[in-house]
Amino acid sequence: MSNDTSNKKNGLISLIATLYYKKHKNQTTIAKELNISTATVHRHLKTALDKKWVSVRLELPNNLGLEAEITDLFHEDIDRKFIKTRVVDISPAKPTPTNLQGAIGSATANFFEEIARNGSAVAIDGGEAISYMIESLQAPLKEIKLFPVAGGPLYNAMTSVPTLIGKFLGRYGADSGLKAHYLPPPTQFDINNVEDRYLKTLDGAMEADITLLGVGSLKGAGSKTVNDLIRDLNINPSSLRNAVGITGYSAFDAEGIPVKSEFDDKVLKIPCSSILANARAPQDKKVILMGGGIEKAQAIRAMLKGGWANGLITDSVTAKAIISEN
Repeated sequence: MSNDTSNKKNGLISLIATLYYKKHKNQTTIAKELNISTATVHRHLKTALDKKWVSVRLELPNNLGLEAEITDLFHEDIDRKFIKTRVVDISPAKPTPTNLQGAIGSATANFFEEIARNGSAVAIDGGEAISYMIESLQAPLKEIKLFPVAGGPLYNAMTSVPTLIGKFLGRYGADSGLKAHYLPPPTQFDINNVEDRYLKTLDGAMEADITLLGVGSLKGAGSKTVNDLIRDLNINPSSLRNAVGITGYSAFDAEGIPVKSEFDDKVLKIPCSSILANARAPQDKKVILMGGGIEKAQAIRAMLKGGWANGLITDSVTAKAIISEN
């Protein structure tokens, strides 16, 4: 190509880029003004980008930029158009755990009421954020079928799954027709001879339309709740040495791959394979992970990478830590 031809082509590319990016004209208008095809306009705009003549900077409002970056971290098998991510701002800059989990719980309540319908089957994990979510519910849904993800210990009124199910029932009221199902705590069942009623509850939880999961960190000092569970259930810490987090009493490593642990033998729970399968069917099943706190960033990122959820509700500080986590 001669210099004259090359200069002429570069001049056209420059003109098209100027009209598009600076004058804010659409490609059809540019094509008509220059008497060329829209395909030529599109091709030259791509050339301008490839040559780095154009630098596009996104200035997304609020936390949409963080939400977009978080969405990119979800497992590749999960269809992006069905992923739901909410990043909430927390005040003050260093919030108390109550402020943090309360804000996440409130955001989850809003999202839950967007997707839940009368008659929805819902499976819930334990955790403070889920407790605050229940307190924030407003819409009086009817005929909800409520299942536990696992039959955890009963001692913590804030995080115990059976207590939270009772709290859910209290929030909606007896006339809501809510159908609550329960699983026994660790000391009240035989893993080798599980009663049929509990098996049916597990089946219901595995088929839930909406699953709400919490997350606990197993790295560093870990979370107090998880440490309490390990102590009270007499879990051998060595069975968790490769794990970075736990959800629904199932452990996982830094890549989100399930880790077999003593929780598997001591807690009646839905299998992690069921959670993973539901998360990969986002058009039919919503599996929402909710959690915040920088100490949980690695565990949350691992869950996204491993395909444990198709939705996330967290805070902006934790979101930034998740994105930067190596």
